Amino acid sequence: MFTGTYVHTIDTKGRLSLPSGFRKNLSGDLVVAKGFEGCLQVFSQDAYEDFLKTFTAAGSIEPRVRKVGRYFMAGSEPVELDGAGRIRVPQHLKEFADLEKSVTVIGYGDRIELWNPENWEDYMSDISVEELASELVQAGLLA
Repeated sequence: MFTGTYVHTIDTKGRLSLPSGFRKNLSGDLVVAKGFEGCLQVFSQDAYEDFLKTFTAAGSIEPRVRKVGRYFMAGSEPVELDGAGRIRVPQHLKEFADLEKSVTVIGYGDRIELWNPENWEDYMSDISVEELASELVQAGLLA
């Protein structure tokens, strides 16, 4: 499980060093994919396959599920974690997430998210956790 917030940098070759605590749960083949709210998601290969099952199971019948599945599948690339704990962030995904030198790296359960630091700060400043949690409880999505 990935948790926490870190600030790292992308080098001139497009490589990003992942937090050392995250590397314990990762090895070899990973996937970088477009995420929600303009961030990128980094998954282990197994976690990404599990994530995609949500879309492929129902996706052959429901057009909206196919659209979301295509968004994630077409907007992802396999990458490898090198011996120094770095991944190469593909240029088109860096552009999607507006990543330049500094990157906010957050743990989000089974995945890692990569954010433009300003976008992360803006996103967090717009959240009222108490109000949102109350709405989710009322909608039956949170106990």
